[in-house]
This record gives sequence, C-alpha cells and structure tokens, in this order.
Amino acid sequence: MLLLRTVLVVVAIVVIAVVATQGGGSRGKGSVAGSGTTRTTAQAATTAAPTTAAPPATLVVAHLPATLPQAVSRASVVLQAGHFVLLGGLHGASPGTSTTQVLIVDPATGAAQVAAPLAVATHDAAAVPLGSGVVVLGGGEASTIASVQRWTATGGRVVSHLPQARSDIAATVVDGHAYVIGGFDGSKPTPDVLETDDGVTFHVAATLPVAVRYPAVAVVGTTIYVIGGQSVAGATGNGAPVADVQAVEVSNGSATVVSQLPGAVTEAAAFVLRGAVFVAGGVRGGIVQRGVFRLDPASGALTPVASLPEPRADAAVASVGGTAYLIGGESPSRLSSIVTLQAG
Repeated sequence: MLLLRTVLVVVAIVVIAVVATQGGGSRGKGSVAGSGTTRTTAQAATTAAPTTAAPPATLVVAHLPATLPQAVSRASVVLQAGHFVLLGGLHGASPGTSTTQVLIVDPATGAAQVAAPLAVATHDAAAVPLGSGVVVLGGGEASTIASVQRWTATGGRVVSHLPQARSDIAATVVDGHAYVIGGFDGSKPTPDVLETDDGVTFHVAATLPVAVRYPAVAVVGTTIYVIGGQSVAGATGNGAPVADVQAVEVSNGSATVVSQLPGAVTEAAAFVLRGAVFVAGGVRGGIVQRGVFRLDPASGALTPVASLPEPRADAAVASVGGTAYLIGGESPSRLSSIVTLQAG
C-alpha cells in the first residue's frame, strides 16, 4: 500500500507538471505570438503601401454614341448623382460667347438634358462639388470675373466673390477641401492657391513658384500636380507655354517644381486612373494635340499610351471608376463630342 501510494503521488506530480508546462507554454507562446503579430501588423499598417492594380499600359479610346446639343469648350464639369453636370463654357464661332447653360450628361451614352442655368455666364471657370450643390468659381464673361456661383437643380445664384477676379483656372477637392489653382486677373498672374470649404471664405493654402493659366491638374493622395500651362505676361496675359510640373502638397502648404516635361504644353487635360497620372491633348507649339501620355511626375517623362480620335484642347475632364471623359473642347473649332479613355 505504501508503495502504491508513493507511485500514485509521483504520477500525480508528473501529470500536474506536464499540464502546468503545457498550459503555461501555451499562454506564453500565445502571448509572445500575439504580441509579435500585433507588432508586425502595426508595422505593416504603418509602412506598407496600399495594394492597387498596376497602372494601365494602354488606354482604350472611343466616342460616346450621343453628342452635346451644341459644340462647347472651356466649360466646367463635376460628377453628381451618377451624371456629369457641365456648366458654362463658350458657344459659337471663335472667339465664342460665354453661356449660362448647364447640361446634365449621361456618362453611359453622352445624352444631355438642359438644366436650370447659371446666374452669370462664364467660361474658363472651375467647378467643384461642395455641400449639396456645385460651386462655380470665377471665369470670364466680357472680362475676368470674381463671382462665385452656387448651382443646384433650381439654378445658380451668386453667393460670394473670390479675393480677386480670376479666370483660366483649375479647381479640385482633396479631403473635403476645395482648392483653386492658377489663372490670372485680367492683367497679372494669380499664383496663390486658394482653399475653401464653403465657397464663401477663402484663404491662401500655397503659392505656385511658376504662375500659370490653363494648367492641367491631377491629384494623387494629398498632392496636386499642376502640369504645364501658359505663363502670364503683358497686358493680355499671353505669355509662353511652360514645361514645368509643379506639386502642391496640401498637407503642409508647400509648392515646388518637381520636374520638366519634354516640351511645353498648355490647355491639356489631366486625370488619374489606377493611381497613375495621364495627360491628354492640349496645345504644343501652337498646334492642338491628340496624344495621350502617362506622366511620371518625378521625372517629367511622358510614355505614349493612346491617341485621341481628333486633336483636342480646352476640354472639360472628369473620371468615374476606370474611365476618364473629355467633354467638348477645341480642335481648333469647338467640339460637341465626348471621348472616353478606359483603362485596359
């Protein structure tokens, strides 16, 4: 009996030791692995770039079936409720007449319906969606204007004014903030990049090192790339086109020239597909272009990816998903067609 009790005690001790070792080892291993996994995950979340599809090597280019009711160039466009809102622009034979017309365009077909007009005719303005409506900033009428119009389905009304008259501009939205870029006031350049959250109050977010009108603009993350454009010189503001690629970093208010294009270009369209920046059309050496290129903003290098059906400058440009749209424009006569550029 004594021997049996001794054996039982030894067995019990061994079992307890084994269970304790396995249990403690499991918790310890779980703790270490959990801690290690947490650190690895946190590090990956901090340092890894988001996974995205590779930039398209080519773009598929086509006309939409329908055309606009009449040829228009230098209009502004925003995407709202799945349709394009095309605002203002120039109609008629060169030099053209500013219009208050607003069109609602179906991106699937190009079919357009006339909507309630703007309060003030304008072209070479810029438009952004803010709040429940669309804000149209400045532009040209008989002369450069400072009006800021808010457009809704019932029409447009003037709600404020820019700090100074401003036309030949671009605008974009980054993280809910709208930015007004480039242009001139009718006689001198406007290098200040303006920021607004409501279309009423404006402040200077950055200053372009190279003041330009008619730039192409594309946004990647919190960086606004300002591509080419026309320098502002003399009483008419008609300076030489430039080859500069400028980067406005809205997170810290910096603006720098980051590269040079192979040649100067103005009045082109820029857009982003799959994280890559593309530049289409525009005017080089006084000639309207039809080339479409992928831009490396860091080097200024242009890689050809497509050709437009016809030369095109001063088009309204917008993107939806993997497709960019060039609406209207000049070739050099005004155009009523809409071109799609789809990632292949």
